[in-house]
Amino acid sequence: FRSAVDSSTEVRSAFRDFQAWLLETVQQKTFEAFASTLALQVRSALSHVSNDVREDGLRLLELYLSKLGSNQVLSRSEAAQLVETLCHLNSHAGFVLPCLLKLLPPLHLHQASGSRICTAVEPFSGLQQGHTQVSLQDILEGNLQTHFEKGGDVVDTSAVSDSQIWSFCLRAWLQCGDLPQGALPSGGRSGQDGAGRPGWIKLRAVAVLERSLEVISHGASSVVGTRALRPSAAQVATLSGIVRRGEWPLRVDASSPFRVLADSVNLRMARLFALLAAGGAPPDIAKKHIQRLADASLTLLEEFSQSSQMSTATASSSIAAVVSSAAAASTSLQGSELEAEVRLTSTVSCIGYALSTLDLLWSCVASTDQELHNKTFGKDEVVRLVRLTAAFATGGDNRDQAPTASVLLSIPLTAALLGLRPTAIAPLMPAALRSSWPAALARLGEPCLAREVEEALPGIAAVWSQTWPKLLWHLGASDQFLSTFLVSVMLELCKRAAQPGCLHEQLLSSTLPLLVPFVAGLPGVDAPPPLAMLPPCPEGPQVLAVTLLQYFPRMSEKLARSLCKLICNWSEVGAAADSKPGQPYLGADCCELVLQAVLRAHEDRSDEMLVLRMKVAARVLRVLPRTEPPSEESAVKGERCALRMADAIAGWLMEQTSKASSPVQGLGLDGQRHLSFQSIVWPLVLQLLDDCPQLAPRALCFFYFCVVRLPSSSGAADIGSMQLHRSVFDAFAVRNSAQALHPTLEHSAGSSTKAAMGIGRAKALQQLRVCELVRGDSTSRPPLGKSTSSNEDDGFAESAYHLAQMFVTAWMRCAPVAKQHLAYELLVKLCAQRMLELEKQGHAASPTEEVSEHIASRLTALACTLLILADAIQYRNAKSFQTSSWGSTDLGSFADARLAAISAAALKTELQQFGQKCLEKRLT
Repeated sequence: FRSAVDSSTEVRSAFRDFQAWLLETVQQKTFEAFASTLALQVRSALSHVSNDVREDGLRLLELYLSKLGSNQVLSRSEAAQLVETLCHLNSHAGFVLPCLLKLLPPLHLHQASGSRICTAVEPFSGLQQGHTQVSLQDILEGNLQTHFEKGGDVVDTSAVSDSQIWSFCLRAWLQCGDLPQGALPSGGRSGQDGAGRPGWIKLRAVAVLERSLEVISHGASSVVGTRALRPSAAQVATLSGIVRRGEWPLRVDASSPFRVLADSVNLRMARLFALLAAGGAPPDIAKKHIQRLADASLTLLEEFSQSSQMSTATASSSIAAVVSSAAAASTSLQGSELEAEVRLTSTVSCIGYALSTLDLLWSCVASTDQELHNKTFGKDEVVRLVRLTAAFATGGDNRDQAPTASVLLSIPLTAALLGLRPTAIAPLMPAALRSSWPAALARLGEPCLAREVEEALPGIAAVWSQTWPKLLWHLGASDQFLSTFLVSVMLELCKRAAQPGCLHEQLLSSTLPLLVPFVAGLPGVDAPPPLAMLPPCPEGPQVLAVTLLQYFPRMSEKLARSLCKLICNWSEVGAAADSKPGQPYLGADCCELVLQAVLRAHEDRSDEMLVLRMKVAARVLRVLPRTEPPSEESAVKGERCALRMADAIAGWLMEQTSKASSPVQGLGLDGQRHLSFQSIVWPLVLQLLDDCPQLAPRALCFFYFCVVRLPSSSGAADIGSMQLHRSVFDAFAVRNSAQALHPTLEHSAGSSTKAAMGIGRAKALQQLRVCELVRGDSTSRPPLGKSTSSNEDDGFAESAYHLAQMFVTAWMRCAPVAKQHLAYELLVKLCAQRMLELEKQGHAASPTEEVSEHIASRLTALACTLLILADAIQYRNAKSFQTSSWGSTDLGSFADARLAAISAAALKTELQQFGQKCLEKRLT
């Protein structure tokens, strides 16, 4: 290790190159055992009498700190000695400042994407107490020189002494000179580097001071003791003097090559002043100094908000480009290179840094420390803060114009000021908002300052909240995490608006209408709305966004029709979306929530609203794919979504229509519900069967969903004639060759693709095993069992059996419990009558008739009737219905008069004979 202090420059350079190679090659853990040796050689080089050796020692120290980190190279005692040595090297400020910066842990507010936000401690909480908290480690290592008791508290007198780091940085600032204001004469690259040296020294000096206050603010552990990081009142007064004498901010021409460097220095110094104003200054500082620093920081931000840099941030024509640049700017502020850490290289990063400074200034207003509040800002300054925040947060009033970067980055701050707690509702920070996250307000508990904002500038809070739905519209699928955050902020606004007459209620009423284009799209435009572009996963941004619909003050006819169109066009049914990524569609959960918002979200039970909702329900029940499903998977997903919406409509009809109807005198709640079922639900089912025969299986499922919600204490039908039951049997088991009981009729008719609607319906019904819950027994298991083979016919048969189960279950639930045995008798006799009719049709057919569609449909109808009969017998066996009284009760007329009075035994014999004939005919 003598090479580190060798008199030869070449030897020292070669040794440093060897160390750099070794650090890249060997694992870092290997160096932990040699940490004390590394520190020793660095201190030896820094204390050498040769100026060149000291410079090379600083380069070696920066190498170790860059590759290993300060914690692995130095202990706290060694770091204290090293800091003292570094702060005496006044002539090497350009080398010392990068080392000091690397000795402090990088605790910038801009955390990694998706990281959780720490809000554990109030900023500078240890500095604002009535007494100073003393660290035992500082006492043992001699960092605290003197303590005495005053009023029962232990007072640290070293707190009033000057910090070595602050003294060195302030001295470097004052002695480095000034940046040239105008263009440079031609002098090559070396001349420009020499002219820019004062700016770089000032930038690194203020970066060290800023990070020292951040370490104290976060209460972070550092090898450098807190005594070396805390400024004294005299050092803060020196900063105030720099402002008073006009030595800051740095002024350069727009054409100067040092414009970016000067802006970086100014913005970092403004944030340093804000950190001091927010509690980083010592308690004994004079009020005038804090006010001067806070006012200087505020003035600099006002100038920046009106500068040409802010106008260039609006040049991007794409919101995706704005989001990408915001995320990239946040990442660049965490770079490992020193220049990337201290210089703000882009306009977006400057905006983010300015907003983080503004957050610190707002924390002075929100602070519970009244002395700090009074010391910093008055009423006029609060008005300036509001106007400055508005300058960043407003813009993009035209929907066709993409919002600017400042509008995007201002979202967390404005949400925090309005009391919407962005940190509490979004513990995972969106990548695009890392640079401007209001961490100072978060550590204060995110207090609500909406009243102060509205008093200072009436109406500005509404302007802020109205930008959020516009941003959602422009974002589309650009950044789902950012969209989720915006929706979460709006949901929090909905919760805060629950108190009538409050400011948040007014904000919500002006903000929600602007959400309609995001949810339902623009009128007359057939493109998918931004909502459909979001991921349709459960509990994702799409589902979260539609929960906002329940907070709309009223459901107008225009809005209801727009939402109905949204479901019909972009649901899994209407869009027939395939599983390919990027295909816009609404998931089943989202569709159900949208439908519930139209049907249930508001308490308006007027006749006009009921008619409107009935029209929406009827339209959704009829929804069909706009194009042929591209795959079997998409067809299954579409029909499963349709059945979920049918179930939701059934729940609303059975619960709400009876309440909305005028009550009938002498009819209880159960009777009222049965009346609504017969007068509203059943006509709706018949209308669906007439208008869309191909949706007969869906109509049967909808009928089943409604019937199972009927009270089981009494029945909906007149048991004397069973007119409703007969109508049900005719509609589902007779009409169109029992198409309602055969989900794959389209496929049987010769559809050219395997992904026809019938296959999708069949697969969806196989997954819909709802009868088990209603029956409460094992009879719902079909004889075929659950098909696990790839044979399509087995799948078709199983889905047909599910439909037969639904039919039988609904049939029985339509009758009172005490008279379900009569419903069973009627069902069996109607099945027998239907089989006899189909047999006669077969005899009447021409002997030369080909096996055509007519014969196929007749055989399908016969098979469906047999499935109903088989499941009815299973249901009867499970319920143990008595059949000894068959024929004694009038169940109405039959085409075959013998069936009215036939006994169970006689009918069983006839059915056995019928089965034998069918078997013989098949063998023949």
